[in-house]
Amino acid sequence: MKKNPNDRKVIVITDFDQLTALTDKPVICRFELDGATIELPCKRLSDVVQEEVYALHRKATPPWDKSLGPAGDYNHYAQNYLKARADNANRARALIIYTGCPAIAAKKPGLTDIEAVYGFVRGLLPENILEIIALTIQKGGVDLRQRADFTSTPDSEN
Repeated sequence: MKKNPNDRKVIVITDFDQLTALTDKPVICRFELDGATIELPCKRLSDVVQEEVYALHRKATPPWDKSLGPAGDYNHYAQNYLKARADNANRARALIIYTGCPAIAAKKPGLTDIEAVYGFVRGLLPENILEIIALTIQKGGVDLRQRADFTSTPDSEN
């Protein structure tokens, strides 16, 4: 039986410490592996780490190509740019996993250089497991409640 999202527990926050206590609780990364359910405690990204992740994603910029259009344009399909963008995305994911999964970070604690973090994380687990862990950490256990939709009526959704 599918849970009704409106049946969720409602917690009214009355002070900041109460909110902090809730956000400091682990986020459980749950997935199936060989018929078993795996639960891996992770933590939410701090704003500092999230800013580093954003910076890594912005780091690669497409080259200016004078041959595109009358005045030139950025070449978003240049191979060097695409490779740099993919490499930066992999480094960002490694940073998310290393800082958000204490079990993984405990295997090699104290890494601060992004290249060292990337080198450590990239060969640890299969690609799909790393992706599941990273996505769980990024989501941080947050689900947005559906808000009122003023653009459609209940009859238009049938």
